[in-house]
Amino acid sequence: MESAVRLGLQKPVILNVGPGACSGFWLRLHPPGKTREWSWHERIRGNLARLGDAVVRSLPFGSFVCPELEEIHARAQRLVPLRIDVVDLEVRVLAAAAGYARRTTEETLFTFHQIDIARQPLRLKADLVIAYQVIERTRDARAALRNLVSAVRPGGLLSVACPETIAGFERLADGLWFYPPTLGPTIRGGR
Repeated sequence: MESAVRLGLQKPVILNVGPGACSGFWLRLHPPGKTREWSWHERIRGNLARLGDAVVRSLPFGSFVCPELEEIHARAQRLVPLRIDVVDLEVRVLAAAAGYARRTTEETLFTFHQIDIARQPLRLKADLVIAYQVIERTRDARAALRNLVSAVRPGGLLSVACPETIAGFERLADGLWFYPPTLGPTIRGGR
């Protein structure tokens, strides 16, 4: 978001791809910070949170929250976005995002789209495309990245975070990859 501010993006369209959602159970138990920095009791708590969240996700009922979208919305206030488009494959994630939108005073700012970014091109165009920990969970990382790149308007930004190195990509730094064969030298993503 800071890069968008520095570049002077004003009233951008923001595309949040794969914001994810979690149960309140997970949110209350999950320790803050990076996993590798957790103490042994925080690791136990984190694993219990993951297990509990998996159980809640397997049930046909229950509600979820969407912390990533909440953070993006809060940070985007300085940019005064025209629209925030939310894309995810899971209906329950989109429902959690829509629930957050209803709780804000800006519900009309948000749109929601169920799309598999590895199989379907994104017909949405945005000034700022955000996809954190999404590419590594798709069936085809190259196709997903290609579709994300195609959604960025000229002069826009693509912000991608991926903790794992994806097959076929060259790791430039922690969280920064390069895929020369099909995307060219200008396509980079990082934390």
